Amino acid sequence: MFNDTFGSLSGQVISIVKELCRKAFLNAQPRIAEGMYQCSLVANPENYGIVYNLLNKSRGKVISEECQDGTNYFLLETLIPLVTSFEFHKSVRLQCQGMTYPQLVFNGFLINEEDPFFIPTTEEELEDHGIGDILPENPAKVLIEEVRKRKGLIVDKKIVIDADKQRTHKRNK
Repeated sequence: MFNDTFGSLSGQVISIVKELCRKAFLNAQPRIAEGMYQCSLVANPENYGIVYNLLNKSRGKVISEECQDGTNYFLLETLIPLVTSFEFHKSVRLQCQGMTYPQLVFNGFLINEEDPFFIPTTEEELEDHGIGDILPENPAKVLIEEVRKRKGLIVDKKIVIDADKQRTHKRNK
């Protein structure tokens, strides 16, 4: 049999150390390091606006843009987050009707400067960001929620489909 000479003290020490490590991590203001693809694509003038709209939707950043000599085509070098790259690739091919094909190469990681656990507290922050459930979506928090959902972990979303259809099992007498 296992002889525990310290009793429940060892369990308490483990839980205290776990909580201290968690609080130290959160006090260090953690940031998300997001994988990025370097995307090269050639766009003609008809598809130029479509490509820029799709880049904005996928949080892409243009690194360089140059017009190829003797043609109307533009060569774009962009950075696209790895998470949104699959949808971006499909959307470019569909909306540009096969005229533009992105070439994606892994580029490295960029640190997302947004605080994923930011909650406005001061009056100035409340004026800028809003109150309660009206807060704009924090991109870093959205990334965390998507990963947690994909892994089957607990997500901080309120799931009420239709409040009228919620019921209790209490019987009225």
